[in-house]
Amino acid sequence: MHEKNELFFLQIMFILFF
Repeated sequence: MHEKNELFFLQIMFILFF
């Protein structure tokens, strides 16, 4: 659960950055 949350956050940040 914790690991999935981190992956989700990373993806969102990446999309926002782009």
